Amino acid sequence: MSHSELDRTMVLLLLAMAQYERKMTSERVRRKIAWRAGQGLWNGLPVLGYDISQTSKGSLVVNPKEAEIVRAMFEAYKETRSLREASIRLNRLGYRTKKFTSRTGRKHGGNKFSKYTVWQWLTNPAYIGKIRHNGEILPGRHPAIIEQKLWDEVHAILKDEAPGRNGRVVERKHNFLLEKLAFCGLCGSGMVPCYCRSKGERHFYYRCRAKYDGEKDCKLPVVRADELEGLVIAEVRKMGNGQEMARPLEHA
Repeated sequence: MSHSELDRTMVLLLLAMAQYERKMTSERVRRKIAWRAGQGLWNGLPVLGYDISQTSKGSLVVNPKEAEIVRAMFEAYKETRSLREASIRLNRLGYRTKKFTSRTGRKHGGNKFSKYTVWQWLTNPAYIGKIRHNGEILPGRHPAIIEQKLWDEVHAILKDEAPGRNGRVVERKHNFLLEKLAFCGLCGSGMVPCYCRSKGERHFYYRCRAKYDGEKDCKLPVVRADELEGLVIAEVRKMGNGQEMARPLEHA
């Protein structure tokens, strides 16, 4: 075996070992997070209404001032039945989203409420003393801020006001080809569709579900849907040696 072939073999071997180590590390992290969730411990980012305990790792303690904001939010939505109106009311009262600094030193929060942030907190089971992990709702160790009755009333309204109710079909505007198929390359969680408005236009993205749910402090930013789907379609075309395999995807 020549020196160049030996060098190439060694490089391939080192790459394989590094990939295996990354896989094992990722699996150990996932198992640890799952175990902590099963114990009722908090794995995610700081949540409005609570502070992360400095004495008991993974536990949440009620932040009294923020808890009042959370209760006001639930009551505002219950009365208005509108995410937009609830956000306007909160902003008029001078309330702002939770401020915190991540482990990397990046500052977050302290912003006005929007329809999205109101919806995000209204659907967070932390407020009834529970946690969400991999789509499951598990008992948490932290105290509840919202009574179960108010939670149920608000969620009944959310369900009733959801798009497509009463048999009406709402046009989605974008067919997310990779929904339930794309996964985060950093933490392994599923990627979920989302969109935002800018200058009157909708822009569509995929975002890490675990980061979106507050389960992990994942560093993956949102990914443009058209760009990611374009890359996948291009690869499918290569596999199919032509456009035939990609056509059903493009018109699905």
